[in-house]
Amino acid sequence: MEIKKSILKNELDKINRHNTCRFHMPGHKGRGEAFALYDYDITEIPGADNLHDAQGIIAQAQEKLAAIYQSDEAAILVNGTTTGIHSAILGSCSPGVQLLVPINCHRAVFGALGLGRIDGVFITPEIEGQMGFAHSISVASVHQALAENPQIGGMILTNPSYYGTTSDVRKIAEILHDQGKFLIVDEAHGAHLRFSDKLPQDALSAGADVVIQSTHKILGSLTQSSLIHFQGSLVDRQKIKSFLSLLQSSSPSYPLMISVEEAVDAAYEKGEIIFNTIVAAHQEFCQNQNGQEPIMLYDGNGRANGYDRSKWLFQTRGIAGTEVEARLSAKYGIQCEMSGANYVLAMTGMGTSGDDLARITQAICDINKSIKQDLLEEKEPKTPTHRWEGIDFSAAVQTEMPLWEALASEQRGKMALDMAVGQLVGDFIIPYPPGIPVLLPGSRISPEMAVYLNDLLDHQVAVVGIDANRAVTIIKKEPVIMEKNHQGQLIVIEGVDGSGKQTQTQLLYDRLLKAGEKVMKISYPRYDKQSSAMVKLYLEGAFGKDPGTISPYIASTFYAADRYASYKEDYEDFLTQGGLVLVDRYTTSNMVHQAGKIKDPEERKRFLDWLWDFEFNLYGLPIPDRVFFLNIPPEINQQLIKNRNNKITGKQEKDIHENSPEHLRDSYHSALALVAEYGWTEINCVQNSQLRSIESIHQEIWECIKECKSND
Repeated sequence: MEIKKSILKNELDKINRHNTCRFHMPGHKGRGEAFALYDYDITEIPGADNLHDAQGIIAQAQEKLAAIYQSDEAAILVNGTTTGIHSAILGSCSPGVQLLVPINCHRAVFGALGLGRIDGVFITPEIEGQMGFAHSISVASVHQALAENPQIGGMILTNPSYYGTTSDVRKIAEILHDQGKFLIVDEAHGAHLRFSDKLPQDALSAGADVVIQSTHKILGSLTQSSLIHFQGSLVDRQKIKSFLSLLQSSSPSYPLMISVEEAVDAAYEKGEIIFNTIVAAHQEFCQNQNGQEPIMLYDGNGRANGYDRSKWLFQTRGIAGTEVEARLSAKYGIQCEMSGANYVLAMTGMGTSGDDLARITQAICDINKSIKQDLLEEKEPKTPTHRWEGIDFSAAVQTEMPLWEALASEQRGKMALDMAVGQLVGDFIIPYPPGIPVLLPGSRISPEMAVYLNDLLDHQVAVVGIDANRAVTIIKKEPVIMEKNHQGQLIVIEGVDGSGKQTQTQLLYDRLLKAGEKVMKISYPRYDKQSSAMVKLYLEGAFGKDPGTISPYIASTFYAADRYASYKEDYEDFLTQGGLVLVDRYTTSNMVHQAGKIKDPEERKRFLDWLWDFEFNLYGLPIPDRVFFLNIPPEINQQLIKNRNNKITGKQEKDIHENSPEHLRDSYHSALALVAEYGWTEINCVQNSQLRSIESIHQEIWECIKECKSND
């Protein structure tokens, strides 16, 4: 077999040849101190050391690193800051302990809560008004949370933020320490702060008890390498280090460890000059702005706690941030860290040169000049859409079951995001970067959150936890128990228009007859009966051409009346005497088509409860024993009904359901939700984007029927 060699290396070579100027992580920018990796890739041989029980050269290096950062103790991490965060939280909090958690924390924090069965008390950060990111945690919010939750054991804080903004770490540490509580700081983006007085204060100087730093993000170590620092006596260092040994690789990489030491050594020697240069260039750029440019460099808006000017965050107007990023790469060979609808983030680091700073400065000036001024001279400038407004992010990450239980749940399924409103999500939902969750496993999806997430996806923002089809993992609710209220059996074949219900009903009917079953077949609506008169008027558009404008409550009564007449006229006695009734559509069709019109989850639930009472209690219709849902996605389904004649008129003109792609899509998503909620049997009629054969679908249904009978 011929194999393609060096896939990763060759593709990265292509990227590097094009993007010759790096304004993204890691901080070495491809210019780090070179050493022969393979020469130093050894194990715990005599003369080396053991990271998990450091007593030799690793211990010496770690003591030096602690001295440089002026911490009591430091440890090198080879599984990234994520492992440091996990270990710090797990080693400081026993199961059931409360930890104060700002919701803009990295996903690693929430993972630790789940792993340790720790209760998070969530607080909301202050939001930057124009670009919408979390810029800081207010001292007042910490005061309030501690007053309302005196059992809190400590707090974890992200500082600085991904965007370079900072909180008052010193004051927060003082508040916590006055009450005997600890402070852990995720300083993943702040390993460089120690090396320049032009930058905000670092967390160790501010009094944090545990600080975890990604030495690769701004300094020059290799990706995945980090540091953890300890000071004071409010945390159990040995317990945290025990978790480090448990969670980190038992074969730590010497090249990674060497890169940490070399990076910090370089920062200690040259960091002040490098970062002072970067800060000065940032300040000069800001001073030269007149406030009217399409692309402007963010200066921190005068934050009292300082702004980390190693982050060059450009705000855009009249042009999308994603477009600016694309132009920088295509024309200037500059690759930035990330971009969004109205911003671009360029990250500097130890490897950033004066030429790099001049290059991006000139490139932004060029792009500013090239943007048409009429986009900025509108009589009534467009107000930017703040997608985050109206969303209570603190409430969004509240879980309705313990996080660990949600993570371990086996009752999972996929559901379209639009239809998952009101459902409990089964995975982390994280716009990335910066990797901050907006929903946790066990959180309920609100209508506002669904709109927000769809808008992020529309703007090409990657959202971890939502697949390419915009489906999310949900925790399935216990299905409604459909208690039997008759002697016989009632089996329903359900599906949206064009899914093959009539064909599969006929095949199953023929096979049951052949098997000697006492069986009857019924199809709804009964267009040849007077009881379907209102249904026909509805589908013909007499009450409106758009089905979405017609009340689902009213429309449901049309179909229910036809079913009631059929029950009384056709099969009540047959079913009561033990017969098997096979139905093409049933009360379930109202659930699919009419509930699909309702977007609000609470209103949808009220409608389904009303419908159940209306059809099964008021009308006394029999509750089905088994419902088979024929799953054919709308894009295929619409092709199948394209040339099908109208069942009422026999002509090509479609009824109002068939003529509305939106209605068919909403009905399909409604059906997927109902499968989970009511325990229907889902028959996937499409495999590998191709329709299955009619016979294979029938055989699957038949096997389910046989299995059901064998269990009776």
